[in-house]
Amino acid sequence: MCTIAQWPSVLTLAALALAGSTAAAQVPILREPGKCGGWRVAPLDAAAFGVPEPRKFSVQDSGFCSQYSHSGWEKPLRLYLGEGAFDYRPLIESAVSLWNTALRGFSRTDVIQLDTLIQPRTYTLSEQFWSNPEPEYKANLGDGQSVIYFKGGGDSNAVYSFAYLRTDRDQRMVESDIYINTTHEDLYGNNLALTELLFPVDAEHGVYTLVNSTFVTILHELGHAIGLAHVPVSGNIMSYHYMPGVGEAWEVPLALALSAAIHGQTDADPNTVSQLPFVSRHADITPYMVVTEESLLSQRDLFTLTTRLGEQDRIALMCVYDFDDWNDSP
Repeated sequence: MCTIAQWPSVLTLAALALAGSTAAAQVPILREPGKCGGWRVAPLDAAAFGVPEPRKFSVQDSGFCSQYSHSGWEKPLRLYLGEGAFDYRPLIESAVSLWNTALRGFSRTDVIQLDTLIQPRTYTLSEQFWSNPEPEYKANLGDGQSVIYFKGGGDSNAVYSFAYLRTDRDQRMVESDIYINTTHEDLYGNNLALTELLFPVDAEHGVYTLVNSTFVTILHELGHAIGLAHVPVSGNIMSYHYMPGVGEAWEVPLALALSAAIHGQTDADPNTVSQLPFVSRHADITPYMVVTEESLLSQRDLFTLTTRLGEQDRIALMCVYDFDDWNDSP
């Protein structure tokens, strides 16, 4: 987590958000986008698929580690871009970078290696994938390649994404595929955002954190793909409610920016509060929304780029990876 000294100056923060009311109507989403369908493991004999056997590996099966992890890799996860993934390549690259950066102090090699040059053996999904995904993801998991897919066409009442993993008999991961459901984006548009009130300014206005919901979904499912289970603590990438983590990181710098703007005003008109950077009308914000206001889009991108792992996310990584052994390997 960044310290206050590492954050941009108050003036820089103010410049990043366009001044002006956010009165333009946003598009509410009635159901949560990007819900996680969890992870599913298929224990299979790696040798049967010609996959090199990794070194001995085991996850602790008792204590707090059992809450956070299910299995792990002893070699980098080589991830290929399947159907739809090139449309989301910048978000995928950012998510991969976040996980790799978090682990760079322990491993000489990136935990996730993104291959953007080679098309995977199983590149497409059927148009009916979300109606009955099980036969396809089980077949895909036997091709020896780990692939991330983006596909829409599901039931908007039950949209979810998930990771499907294959392990050997010693619970060492040998392959994982990620399926991101884009049904909500197909229905509502590409600028999906998760929002949360950081702190109220007055009865009608507040400061909100906004994050690209597709980015958070990719981050979350990548966590499953490298061996992490759900974290039962809000505010972590691997929890069901990540947004408090964004608020924790931004609460102090945004409060300072707001305070400086308010005390620097010469006009005492209470209506000017809506002109302050990062201030939005409560009526314009919903928990899940398509952002159309330019100022809110700039805020969403800023918050998205500054996402970090939560405390339990980091603990989970310590549970899964034996870094001393990794660093000693050739």
